[in-house]
Amino acid sequence: MILQCMQQLGPAPGAKKIMQWEFTHANESFESGVYVTWLSPAAKEDCFRIGSNSKCFCGHLFKSHDKTFGKNGRLKNNCEKCKCAGFRFIPRRPEELGQWWLPRRKGFNINTWRPSCTCKHTHEEHSAVRPHKCTKCGCYDFMSDFCCISCD
Repeated sequence: MILQCMQQLGPAPGAKKIMQWEFTHANESFESGVYVTWLSPAAKEDCFRIGSNSKCFCGHLFKSHDKTFGKNGRLKNNCEKCKCAGFRFIPRRPEELGQWWLPRRKGFNINTWRPSCTCKHTHEEHSAVRPHKCTKCGCYDFMSDFCCISCD
């Protein structure tokens, strides 16, 4: 039944956007030979494929971060536009967090939506450099108020 609906109506706009990003990021990794994923500290498997249009906690895209490898083989990725010391993935759409219902709410604006901390302030209201202190309430670090759609 779900497959029939998908074939008849196609994916939801948010899901379509996420699939386009996934496809683009997969092509980029194939062309460059570098495959970058984000892994939650609590996860055992990769959560998100990272590509040039993935967003960093600092607000800049992955393509704005340096992509050289250190002695340990890990990617060094300082931001070229701010003092961010390394790319830290932040979701761009509520569907990436399993919050698929938000875009369906009346008056919801995807362009102003931002992931929030447990202090209820957005990542943009926290410092871009570690520790990510909140500028509104003073909480010490950004603690996500959401679950990863891949690993919960």
